Amino acid sequence: MKFRLVVVFLFVVSGMGCRCFASDGGRQKNLSKNLVGAWVLVSHLDGSPIVGAGTRIKVFTGSLWIVTEAHYPGGSVVAHQGGSYVISGDVIAATTDYALPEMLEFVGNVRRFRISIVGDTYTQIGVGNPYSEIWRRVKEPPF
Repeated sequence: MKFRLVVVFLFVVSGMGCRCFASDGGRQKNLSKNLVGAWVLVSHLDGSPIVGAGTRIKVFTGSLWIVTEAHYPGGSVVAHQGGSYVISGDVIAATTDYALPEMLEFVGNVRRFRISIVGDTYTQIGVGNPYSEIWRRVKEPPF
């Protein structure tokens, strides 16, 4: 019985414990890593109708982001902006560094979101902004 307790304790401390009880830095690193890629807008978090669902794409690198939306057919770009971001815990702070001429009022803004990634679903909840949305990872072109 004593041997089993020691084995279980060692298992929890050495392997499983590191995954389950990771520091905030460990979770943050995982979240940052999982965020990298292309995402397509699916819906508002509350399920209300959304313009751009299926044609708005968000891309994250290790420190940069862009959002582009095109209307099809025709292919006109109706939204495009991007910039840099930092993650602290489960909050991303995204700074808009550039945008289309008709969206220049966004340049210099910092928007914060509480974020989570489960499988291929990225959820952002606006912190002080109305952009609470659900995105799906792009595995092939959405259009």
